[in-house]
Amino acid sequence: MNASQTEPAARVVHDSVPGSTELDEEALKKASKAPSTQKAYRCCISGLSKWLHRTQGKKAGRLFDSSGGLNLSVFSPQCFVDFLVAHSADKATPLRPSTLSTYRSALTDLYCQRGLTPPARLKGMKRLFSGIKRKQAEKDLADGAPPTTVKQPLPFSTYADVCRSTLLRVDDGGFAHLFLITQWNMMCRSKEVADIHTSHLSANGDSIGCLLLKTKSHQDGNTGKEPRHLYANADSPTTCWITALAVYLACHPTQPPGKLFPGNAQHERFASIFKTQPALACGEATYGTHSIRKGVATYACSGSVASLPATSPLL
Repeated sequence: MNASQTEPAARVVHDSVPGSTELDEEALKKASKAPSTQKAYRCCISGLSKWLHRTQGKKAGRLFDSSGGLNLSVFSPQCFVDFLVAHSADKATPLRPSTLSTYRSALTDLYCQRGLTPPARLKGMKRLFSGIKRKQAEKDLADGAPPTTVKQPLPFSTYADVCRSTLLRVDDGGFAHLFLITQWNMMCRSKEVADIHTSHLSANGDSIGCLLLKTKSHQDGNTGKEPRHLYANADSPTTCWITALAVYLACHPTQPPGKLFPGNAQHERFASIFKTQPALACGEATYGTHSIRKGVATYACSGSVASLPATSPLL
């Protein structure tokens, strides 16, 4: 039997595999961006398009193709500059500089998707964005706005309080308690905790090794070669990872191998529980799940959430 006779049969076998999907070139290129990033970019392009329709009037038609997408052969960087100026700090509908930067990234990505080289002016907006950031800082200062909108590092004392409160929860079978202690001990993002499988755990001497196969900064899986280690803490059972795992497994005795936290969007489930903890009541807008990673990193470096003075290594 020659190759031409066997090839159709092989194709039929491939197509009959349950759940198999064939990825084309465009799908693989899109996979280079996280789904959340793709969604954010689509929202930005949609927002830019609505602004063009609203401000350009009858002239807006030429800026779009027959499918309703931006016609990049007509759309000019000056149009985007006008958009940035219209949404700077002193305008009626201002956007934060970080949001405007995302708009620029989305527009640059759109050029790349169309196989076009982004205009040099689109890349060379350093001075413009510097001015936008300075004006925003001046406005925040004049309005008495908080000095920062980012999440603050979680102090160890607050972390310990949250550990105690999550351990006392009776409605989630130890989920929030184990999730919290895992994120703290792994020094990682909550999304990465949600992706941990039981097969990623292994015995390593007096510790449990856990592999993180993919992280935000290493999307290609190159970080999963060396495990991070989780230890018991007999002096503090409420913050002990081994104790948290034992409680969780005791509440889920029939859980099969697979994800340690089965289900979709478990990091969002944890976030909704985390923000309701009594220990965070005085700083609800300050702390988020990312505060856990920041807190443990700072604590590991200095023993507190206050940075070391520059001269301390010399003393």
